[in-house]
Amino acid sequence: MIQSYCTGLQHIGIPTRDVASTVRFYQGLGFETTWQTEKGDVVFLALKGLTIETYLGDTNPRTGAIDHITINVTDIGKVFAEAKAAGYKLIDQDVITLPFFDKGCSYFMIEGPNKERVEFNQIL
Repeated sequence: MIQSYCTGLQHIGIPTRDVASTVRFYQGLGFETTWQTEKGDVVFLALKGLTIETYLGDTNPRTGAIDHITINVTDIGKVFAEAKAAGYKLIDQDVITLPFFDKGCSYFMIEGPNKERVEFNQIL
């Protein structure tokens, strides 16, 4: 079975028309560059086990095959306040709570420079 070889998420690929802008956006969220090509047209960024590969490529600036990227957080209220204060484009104007998992979860989304949606989620 394929799943017996799987160990978790390796990375999420995000094409961009402006690699530098995309890198700055994710670095602002706390990602660190872990590897890049000599020309800088492909960059890998990581944050606590989540890796994103952004690369120079054709994009269609709307929600596409990757609907969103979710990042686990420990305090959704503080993260929401910081994202709002930093001027990120909020998709959700407030934290949303759903009855998922044992005790629920709270989340909100922002929009990245390529129209990708980034979700912050706290399992309660």
